[in-house]
Amino acid sequence: THASHELRTPLSLLIAPLQKLIADERNTEKREQLNLVLRNSRRLENLVDKLLTLTRYDERHEEIIKVVSLSAIAREVAGQFAVLGENSIDFKVDIEEAVFIESTREGVITILTNLLSNAFKYTQQGQVSLIVSASGEFAYIEVTDTGKGIADAEKDKVFDTFYRVSSHANVEGSGVGLAIVKRLVDKYKGNIVLASRLGEGTNFKLAFKTAQFAEQVPVDSTSLKSKVSHDKASVLIIEDNDELRHYLKTELQHRYQVLLAEDGQIGLQIALSQVPDLIITDLMMPKVDGFTVLDSLHNSPVTCHIPVIILTAKGDYETRVSSLQQHALDVITKPFDREELFLKVENWIHWVNLYSQQQTMDAPDHVETKQPVVVDPRDKQLLEKLELYVAEHYQQQGFSMVNCAKELALSERQLQRKLKVLLNITPSEYLRNYRLSKAAELLRQGRQISLVIDDVGFSSRSYFSKFFKAKYGMTAKEYQCHYV
Repeated sequence: THASHELRTPLSLLIAPLQKLIADERNTEKREQLNLVLRNSRRLENLVDKLLTLTRYDERHEEIIKVVSLSAIAREVAGQFAVLGENSIDFKVDIEEAVFIESTREGVITILTNLLSNAFKYTQQGQVSLIVSASGEFAYIEVTDTGKGIADAEKDKVFDTFYRVSSHANVEGSGVGLAIVKRLVDKYKGNIVLASRLGEGTNFKLAFKTAQFAEQVPVDSTSLKSKVSHDKASVLIIEDNDELRHYLKTELQHRYQVLLAEDGQIGLQIALSQVPDLIITDLMMPKVDGFTVLDSLHNSPVTCHIPVIILTAKGDYETRVSSLQQHALDVITKPFDREELFLKVENWIHWVNLYSQQQTMDAPDHVETKQPVVVDPRDKQLLEKLELYVAEHYQQQGFSMVNCAKELALSERQLQRKLKVLLNITPSEYLRNYRLSKAAELLRQGRQISLVIDDVGFSSRSYFSKFFKAKYGMTAKEYQCHYV
């Protein structure tokens, strides 16, 4: 439309020179400030499109409402406003993990951006806070500021299109932001309540029904048909287009164990149960979208290590950056180059293998377990908990890693895949190595060999002897003679 052209042309003339300024700027601090301007120029461009869409609102053009991660979106938006809290405004953020609602990603971004933008705009100094929480059946968003406040007589009018609060007359604004927020909240069957006192500040509290996000999803056996060999690296493909999903399977199954999921909900269930080496996922999918998949994978200690490649038809700048912010390792736009995709799959799986191998450097005899260079703190915490539990129970002859899996609230498969990635060993190897290192410690103290075998939980002398020699290159007797 003509209006769209008139609004978008100046934005284009703003964004293009900004990109050149950023490319030429060598000062890191200035470049970051310019990047902030660029990001918000792109946000403005997006909001212009949204405003134009809302003015000619038509049900035929509505986005499909589905389960989205309110927590992930709120963290993303809060990150964009963090720089505004560095000076005279104290920006406090408290976001509960794993809060899901039925809405659209862009709609939630628009709601949060408008509320936070207003809070910062009308607060010269003081505090702005964003709280996301869940209680019972409801999810809540609270945005609070200590700014100008709103008079009681005007509270009922602030959600009217183009209405400007009189106390805000000296601050530039269009009067459409809160109207858009109200419209979107209604669309998602939510509720918004305003509390404000003139000169003291304003609080917006939004409530939405929490999404019925089932952790346990029945998985069709056809999703696991391609599970052929544990020797092959495994790739999970989450894609709602049947033809593309099966094309990718056909192309990859010669080299990899391929798992298939037709939507994000099934994909998450397979990821949790099978713990693949790599995941390829679409973004726009029914039930659970790709951004929610990314957030759920990253926040689960079972799957946080899995590299994810986004394969999407949305190739715009914002989508690519948002995907990377949500911990995707790569973004490939449809239509994709076949060779590029398969090389990236191969390279990432090669990286996973190298990472695993780097964890398996031989440790000195007195070290109880191998010490991996674990990047994710949740992985480190899991290994620490595992070691503590093994230390308490390894002397029991009936003790096995099945007990450990239950203690860690993991399935045997999940524990197996985790240890393979983090330490490049199986659970049984982990327990055996732990017992052998304890046996070596006791042998160095001069303890009788037959007693040592019982002390560290081995039920068979021949079994102990076989693996002790394999680990230390000598029999237990030779080892003791050498060290005592």
